[in-house]
Amino acid sequence: MKKFLILVSLFTFLIVGCRKTENLISFHYFDKDIWKRFDFVQFSFNIKDTETEWDVWIIVEHTPAFEGRSLPLSIEMITPSGDSRILDLEAYLRSTKDGNYLGEAKEDYYVVKTLSFQGIRFNEKGICKFEIENYNHKYYTQGVKTLGIEFKRAE
Repeated sequence: MKKFLILVSLFTFLIVGCRKTENLISFHYFDKDIWKRFDFVQFSFNIKDTETEWDVWIIVEHTPAFEGRSLPLSIEMITPSGDSRILDLEAYLRSTKDGNYLGEAKEDYYVVKTLSFQGIRFNEKGICKFEIENYNHKYYTQGVKTLGIEFKRAE
């Protein structure tokens, strides 16, 4: 009986361990750390898991050359089933209280993560597309090194 319980426990552990879904992440790198106003950034992710709830994070890596407090973005997500969701988002890169940079400090830049879509679940497998527009009023937004999207399992 003990061997049976150990075998069942081991089998259950293996099944649960194999179902762990990895985070999905992708980055777009800007030439000379400049994002031009009408250069849309596009991402595609292959969604294989329809059981997991995801939080989708926008990642901005920026240098001190970024002048504003926030980076205004328009994000369109097209799900594998063809549904479209649009979100206007302010990615705050500096504190509204004291103007200090937010996020994790690296050698010569900062990494800021902003939650964009929370607890989403896809009803079909396939390609999920994103198109992100820079809504900054200036034609050239200096100091933006990279823009990324990360899917993390919702907690």
